[in-house]
Amino acid sequence: MTERPRVSRTPPRPLRRELRQEVYYSCPICSNPLLTYHHIVPWRDEHHFRQQDMIALCYNHARMADSNAISRATLYNLKANPPKRRRVRDKFVIDDWSRFSIVLGEGMVRFEGCMTVLRVEGQPLLGFSRQFGRPALVVELKDVNGRTLLKIDDNDWMVNVEDRWDCEVKGNQIHVRDQSRQYYVRYRIDARNSEVTMSFRLHSHGQDIIADHTGLWLCGFNMAFRHFRFTNMPVAFDLFKDEDGRWKGKINAPGD
Repeated sequence: MTERPRVSRTPPRPLRRELRQEVYYSCPICSNPLLTYHHIVPWRDEHHFRQQDMIALCYNHARMADSNAISRATLYNLKANPPKRRRVRDKFVIDDWSRFSIVLGEGMVRFEGCMTVLRVEGQPLLGFSRQFGRPALVVELKDVNGRTLLKIDDNDWMVNVEDRWDCEVKGNQIHVRDQSRQYYVRYRIDARNSEVTMSFRLHSHGQDIIADHTGLWLCGFNMAFRHFRFTNMPVAFDLFKDEDGRWKGKINAPGD
């Protein structure tokens, strides 16, 4: 018996943008700007991308809607009458761009004026981007086979919805699990000093990248960093393949 090919539940980019615009770029229930795309007419009943039968919600409220804790009537009413908010509540931002800094490993490594912590093959894996003139979180979590489990960028929240994955957002923590391991990003914001302190366990292209109380570790390269300060660099670390197809790690100096 031939297995049916899987159909992606990810809506096309123009539709995702339209759904975000419809709810004024934040969850119409709680104002969280990290959005996913819920099928009011369930995907399990019909594979569709009809704008009139979908709504952008935060991950937690989309999960509640999936379990029927939020009624279809409520969701259609939210589509028709989304609350207009002057300010989107976003825990991932700091107002003072000029003094912005990232601290890893409980102060072991500091990035001042550096927006991208880690880039793999030219693609940002962890860092921040400009959102309304302020920094906003950019994260991509991948499994050991290089498939994206979760991606946050441009207030766009993409989650792999295979049954074996689990994703949980609690306060200032994002956890994604597969069958064998857990990936996470945890963060603390000091708005007065325009500073974000982060710890994480990421995986990309066969490499574990960990920031904990002991420092920053690029495990596949046997590289560790403690008591290290980076200043005024667009990207701190690059992982890339050389001409022979071997993975290399590079620390970027100012001007690189």
